[in-house]
Amino acid sequence: MKTISREKPTTKQRSGSIPSAPLYPPRREMRTAQQVPAALGWSARLRARPLALFYLATPAFALLDLAGGLNLRLSFLAGHPALRVGYYLTCLGLGWLILRAGRRSSALVGLGETALNLMMLCLSVVVPLAELPMRVTAGAAIYNPFTPLFIANLVISAAVFLYAFYTNPILRTRLRQH
Repeated sequence: MKTISREKPTTKQRSGSIPSAPLYPPRREMRTAQQVPAALGWSARLRARPLALFYLATPAFALLDLAGGLNLRLSFLAGHPALRVGYYLTCLGLGWLILRAGRRSSALVGLGETALNLMMLCLSVVVPLAELPMRVTAGAAIYNPFTPLFIANLVISAAVFLYAFYTNPILRTRLRQH
C-alpha cells in the first residue's frame, strides 16, 4: 500500500543546491489579544477578542435601557433598576477582564456570564408560571412573560453563549479528542 505524505515541499531546488523562495507561503495563524503588539492599540486587541467587544458595548445597552426603555440584555431584572445598573457595571468589568485575560479565561468568563443570564431568563418564565394558580385564586393580574424584549434578550444571550462555548479552547480540545 502506498503511503501519501501530507508534507508540502518547502523549497524549490534550482539546477544547483541553493534553495530559492518557498513554494507555499507560511500559514498565517489568527492572533490572540496577547500576541497583538501594544503599539497597534486597542482596536487590534478588540478585533482579536469579540467577546470583549460585546461586554465593552455594555454602556450602549445600558443607555438604551435606562434612557430609552429598551431593555435588550436584562429582561429578567425589569422591575429592579438598581440591580440592572449593578449588572451593567459587572458586565463592563468583565469586558475589561476579558480584554486583559488569556483566551481560555475570556471564553470561560463569557460562558459563565451568559449561563447565569440564561438561567435567570428561565427563572423569569418559570416563576410566573408557578405563581399562576395563586394569582388566579387571588384575582391578581396575569401577564405573559414572553415579551418581544424577552425574546431579544434570549436570542442575544444564547448567541453569546454559543460563541463562547464553541470558541473555548479547553472545550474545543476535549471535543476533538472524543
